[in-house]
Amino acid sequence: MKYVKARSTLSQSIKLLQKTSSDLPVKVTNILSAIDAAEYLITNNASYVVKQEAKGFVQTLVGYFQQYTNWVKNSLTAEVAQCKPISNIVDSAEIVACSFIIDSVNTFWFGLGGC
Repeated sequence: MKYVKARSTLSQSIKLLQKTSSDLPVKVTNILSAIDAAEYLITNNASYVVKQEAKGFVQTLVGYFQQYTNWVKNSLTAEVAQCKPISNIVDSAEIVACSFIIDSVNTFWFGLGGC
């Protein structure tokens, strides 16, 4: 009984192996031709491929930089420039407060202390 079951399993395994191995020579031939093509590409076109990939990478980086500079220009003109009048008012208030009022008071107090 044990041997009959083992023989049946072995027979099924052999049939499965025959089915899967029938196209094995074709697959091996395809793999070998792919290896030959890759070897040819590496020996003859490697420098060209590397140059093309490097150019593509540089173009991508330049594109990112251009996108960033466009964003900065847009931000400055559309968002920061809108606040320019308020910025001028704050700067003027700072000049008036610090240069004319605080500095003159400091001179007054210095004059009192120097006597």
